[in-house]
Amino acid sequence: MVALECPGQPWCPRGCAQSAMRCTSQRWVTTWVHVPCRTRVLWPVMALATSGMVGCAAMHAVSTFVPAPRRVHAGLQPKGASFHGSRLRAASLPEETLAAHALPRPDIPNSTEAMTRQAADAAMRAYRDGITRQSVRLRLDTAYGQEDANLYGITGTLRGTLPLAESFTQYLWGGEMLRRVRTQGVDQEAATLCYRQADFNLYDAAVFFLTGRSLVTTDKLRGYFRLMGDRLVVLLNSEDAAEPFKVQYKAKDWLGEDQSAAAEVVEVFKETTYYYIQRNVNNWKVVQFRAYPHPWEVWIEDLDYRLVKIVEFADPPSYDDVFQATKDYEEVNNVDIVKKYGKMMRDQGSEPPVIG
Repeated sequence: MVALECPGQPWCPRGCAQSAMRCTSQRWVTTWVHVPCRTRVLWPVMALATSGMVGCAAMHAVSTFVPAPRRVHAGLQPKGASFHGSRLRAASLPEETLAAHALPRPDIPNSTEAMTRQAADAAMRAYRDGITRQSVRLRLDTAYGQEDANLYGITGTLRGTLPLAESFTQYLWGGEMLRRVRTQGVDQEAATLCYRQADFNLYDAAVFFLTGRSLVTTDKLRGYFRLMGDRLVVLLNSEDAAEPFKVQYKAKDWLGEDQSAAAEVVEVFKETTYYYIQRNVNNWKVVQFRAYPHPWEVWIEDLDYRLVKIVEFADPPSYDDVFQATKDYEEVNNVDIVKKYGKMMRDQGSEPPVIG
């Protein structure tokens, strides 16, 4: 078990660097309260007692930490906002704080920096529309070699791609009002929290990277999602976790596991605000791309190694949808099957077979 420290305001506002933890056993929630300076000498005893209580109560995956109470500048307070599910209803934020909404429709990124910036911009567009709980998928194979994943498993993936998660977290809110990003593991696998700590708590954000099925459905983590209130929470690359899941599958990934908790999580995080992957479909290199609020795009690398957009979807396409789109592309463009498989063999690093 990895104990998580509250990343919001773990220090005394007067600078005396002290906090204490109070365990509410009924709700299995850990909260942080300020300890007056005069009680400083009691901290070692309190810490020992608290650690024993938490150790008995904690589940094997993660201990909940509670974000700091919201303290926002008067000019930054959302007007008429009420949190419900994954949306912040009727939230009205100052235009100058969310200029990302005016950005044009992005192209497929040509670098990891462009990708993380695009993803952060899309997340903030969605946040402006009241979507406070989001799912995002970055293309991770641009940051690490497949041999690392084969040799080290999910830890190899984490080692190579954590800078992408941290970069995405930094770029939220346009990179403004950032105090720091605190990164810590939250299970024994690869799940990691990147917490964006801002000058004003309204601009804090929690990004859970490579968080799998068993962890995301615990009472502690779901309680944390609720305690974040109207601040942004993102599930980043859950499809690449050790126990992967897709919000589009509506909890079918869980099979015989806790379906009710899973259904709650995927309903809350159902909005995928950024999605960028490359994979092989029907022996074509296919790119799926989406940046909120735009449609889902499917691109194909043609016989001349150019990316060509072949279809758009209003909703997330299934594998069968993408497969059919590639077949339609072949039919419309009279693709030579011999040339197609020749390209496939070259992509795999071998010469195509001689036919005829």
